[in-house]
Amino acid sequence: MDNAAAARRLVEILGIDTEPVAVFLLGPESPSPAESFRNVVGHRYCQLLMRARHGESVWLAPEELACPAAAAAFGFRPLPEGLASGKGLVTFGIVNVPGTGRRMFEGMPRLEPGRVMRIAAAPLSTVQALPDVVVVEGPPEALMWLALADLNVAGGVRRCGDTAVLQATCVDATLIPFLEERLNFSLGCYGCREATDLGPNESVLGFPGARLEPLLAALEFLENKAVGRSRAKSVFENLNKRRVLMSNDMKLTSIELLRPISPDGARIFLPHPAAIREKRRLTLKRFAIFAAALVLSGAAGASGQKFDRRVSEARRHMRAACQGAQRLFQTAPNVPAGLKETAAREVADAEVLWMSIVEEFARAVPEGYAGDPSWAQRLEDVHLELSRMRKEIAAGKWRPAFLSCAHACNLITTMHEANGVNLAIDAMSVLRKKVGFARGLLTAGKPDKARALLKEIMAARDAVLLAPPPATSNREAYLEAIPGLSLSTDALAAAARGESDIKMALDEMAILVERVYELAI
Repeated sequence: MDNAAAARRLVEILGIDTEPVAVFLLGPESPSPAESFRNVVGHRYCQLLMRARHGESVWLAPEELACPAAAAAFGFRPLPEGLASGKGLVTFGIVNVPGTGRRMFEGMPRLEPGRVMRIAAAPLSTVQALPDVVVVEGPPEALMWLALADLNVAGGVRRCGDTAVLQATCVDATLIPFLEERLNFSLGCYGCREATDLGPNESVLGFPGARLEPLLAALEFLENKAVGRSRAKSVFENLNKRRVLMSNDMKLTSIELLRPISPDGARIFLPHPAAIREKRRLTLKRFAIFAAALVLSGAAGASGQKFDRRVSEARRHMRAACQGAQRLFQTAPNVPAGLKETAAREVADAEVLWMSIVEEFARAVPEGYAGDPSWAQRLEDVHLELSRMRKEIAAGKWRPAFLSCAHACNLITTMHEANGVNLAIDAMSVLRKKVGFARGLLTAGKPDKARALLKEIMAARDAVLLAPPPATSNREAYLEAIPGLSLSTDALAAAARGESDIKMALDEMAILVERVYELAI
């Protein structure tokens, strides 16, 4: 596998937003960097990596490296006495006594002078040669999979992260992998976090370029099962369901959810802001409605059920394509590697599936849709939007592509409404939009208008209860999730009645809405 393909697979499996960086430590006999590499001056090494992970091919010479600690590590010039003595780190507030700083630098690996004469860095996908080191910056969860892949390659031997929480990119992620020929991971350091865009939710690791192929093979093995299962968080979701507590008199006293809700993704145990008390009559009424919907769910004929299943399959690809298109225009012009290809693949799959639906059902109208004078045209209109989206993605028109996808989904919902077909995914789409509108109004500083939408949100929730559950493999999970969704809507109403801040209740509900929406497709 070439570097471009390897980089694409790393990005896809790890889910990182920027490319792995190929680092070349060029000695006296090494050829000069290619013309495509740009010489930069006055940069720290960590800044060189930052530019490379965002798509640039850059290099610098010893006299151009701005960081004295990194310059000493690469053998470019001696470490200044202020740093070597530890006093400089005391001045920065990194250590409290010079002796600690002195020992930190005494233990730093360094290259002998003259061994490296230039440093070049570029996105891994853009280089042909095998790099000396590959550096990856991203969320700890993504880097964890690389560390686990390395453990698989090593046959189960425990992995070691060697760091002084100083010189994280130049020493921890580059020199240690280069000198010791192994993967090394770090939590970052004062310098790289101050000088680059490395986020508070990101860290860094590096590994020898020679280990790229076996590490990628191990990652692809993990992708087959472990990665998806871990990220699905099904065990965590089950815990949340068990934390919905009800008293003996059937009054809901609290909802306590353990959710990653803080801005940096930290997991916080958070009791609901308002104690929720609903009478038994309301609870029983809502679930009686839902039970009635279950009875009605088998009413559609065989051909109608087959059609709906095929449409759901196409909609899953459409949803993935919509998400890809949305992320494309949100991240432009620094589009993550592989994202365009993934979105294009999803919309192409959706278009193929929809064409097979047109071919089978345009003339043989399924049960539940007979008598619709616009039936064939409705199917063709959806196909035209998918075709338009595919062309727009190919042309780099991200936002128009997203709007075409949204229009295609709305056309399907309209088709169902026009024929009196009541599906869970359509009801969830309406609820999802209402919740999204309310959150948008809160963000815009219009809480009164957000509160005015609560009646519509409650009505949309009741419509979800009336809709039959999806006839897919997700049916049981959907049924299990519905009570929690209903209770979260009641929690929102209770917060509003108590004149509480509804943002927290709305955010919690949005999490459940997204979960149930995924299950309804």
